[in-house]
Amino acid sequence: MSFGLRPYQSEAIDLARQRVSEGHRPIICAPTGSGKTVIAGHMARDAIDAGQRVLWMTGREEILRQTYATFVELCGVENVGILMRDEKPWWMYPPVTVASWDTLKSRWPKSDLWHIPANLVLVDEAHLALSKVMSETVMPYYQEKTVVGLTATPARRTGRGLGSYFTRIIQVRSVQQLIDEGFLAPCEYWAGAHVDVARLKIDPKTRDYREKELAVASMEGKLIGDVVDNWLRIAKDRHTIVFGVDIAHAQALAERFQAVGIVAEVIHSKMMHGTRSEISQQFREQKVQVLVNVGIATYGYDVPSINCVVLARPTKSIVLHHQMIGRGIRPKPDGGYCMVLDHADNVRRLGCIEDEIRWRLSEGKEAATNTTRDGDPTRGKQPDSPPVECAQCHYIFVRSRICPKCGWEKPLASRDIETVQADLVKVRKAKSEAPLSQDDQRQWYFDSLAWCGKHGKKPGFAAHAFKEKFGEWPKRWWDGVQQSDSIDVRVDAYMRSRLIKFAKSKRSEGLRAD
Repeated sequence: MSFGLRPYQSEAIDLARQRVSEGHRPIICAPTGSGKTVIAGHMARDAIDAGQRVLWMTGREEILRQTYATFVELCGVENVGILMRDEKPWWMYPPVTVASWDTLKSRWPKSDLWHIPANLVLVDEAHLALSKVMSETVMPYYQEKTVVGLTATPARRTGRGLGSYFTRIIQVRSVQQLIDEGFLAPCEYWAGAHVDVARLKIDPKTRDYREKELAVASMEGKLIGDVVDNWLRIAKDRHTIVFGVDIAHAQALAERFQAVGIVAEVIHSKMMHGTRSEISQQFREQKVQVLVNVGIATYGYDVPSINCVVLARPTKSIVLHHQMIGRGIRPKPDGGYCMVLDHADNVRRLGCIEDEIRWRLSEGKEAATNTTRDGDPTRGKQPDSPPVECAQCHYIFVRSRICPKCGWEKPLASRDIETVQADLVKVRKAKSEAPLSQDDQRQWYFDSLAWCGKHGKKPGFAAHAFKEKFGEWPKRWWDGVQQSDSIDVRVDAYMRSRLIKFAKSKRSEGLRAD
């Protein structure tokens, strides 16, 4: 496997070195799937080449084993050790140690032998690392060392910043930029039955919904049924991960999937370690199609084949929201997209993962601002129009009144001016302007045929569109000629408008039939 650096990964390393030289403790903010482990591995290799020692820490066993394999590939097996439960301890630590911070916390007070020597400390999932125990025991030992954090979401789950320890955020790419560059997969959002959270109380400690109350609200039969029904309707062929509220909720969801013949399993923190690992491996091998989890796959769960994420767990935390959707945005071998089925109304509250987020280290106020949705007065950025949920098919879309999936049109506000879908017609032509020549009309027809081929429509659709636009059918001798390699933007717009008009007419016929 190749672990060469992408341009933005090299930029992240260079910026981290610069911030360290300025006396800072930086956080590298890199979206899920952008290769934080590869960035850390190259930093570790550069450090040992300079004769330094490296400690890499994380809070999840699955991440630790993946990281160990990457570091061995980059740094050499003789240079890398692992510290976690059930592993042989390294009394003579090698140049690079990958360690579980749970193991460090439990063993740290027992003996100085567990105080791992390091010049460079890399803190993975830095938004979770600054617990009270870590802050009071492990981290002070490395006070004078080089410390670099890595995370996709540089904020506590409560929404507060990490400024009590880290001093700079390095964000070299946004999610949307990495999608545009082909390094991440785009998302398609759908809404389902929503949990009524208006009556739920907020936990003052976590600043999120209270789990017990949320579990009761989420266990309603309608919601559980709709999760499965909606998935069967639009995502039944997809490799799916589901986020539940608690163990009982997750088990109920899995049983509903199993009842309709879907191979579904549950993983949660109360499971025997071996059982959880076995189910996770079966899911990676796609022997399990639907995996319902509680708090296990919210970070560091790297399964690129996931192309559907079901949000059955409401949250007010943008950190948790991004971590959940992030499981599905790793690039797909076929270049496809991830489908997000939102039964929690999280997208309406917190936005899409592609939205531009401004992160702050401040402890005293919210660490994240969705500048796509809310705008950013400090930079003169105006908010985008909010997402719209289609009342007919429940697809979520933006910057349009018309659903691109089924043709439903958002009702006009009282101050809007209603329009009729039609091409503009000139009242008086310019003297120098002449009607489209037959060659131009033929080219228009060739472009429309190419459009139909691209969008899976029969050639007859192009012929009817031509008749509607020009008042006559295309010439018979035009058929069978080579179609256009490129499609004129005006033809593309016209054909899309005909498709929407056709969908709306079909919907109207259905309503009349009812």
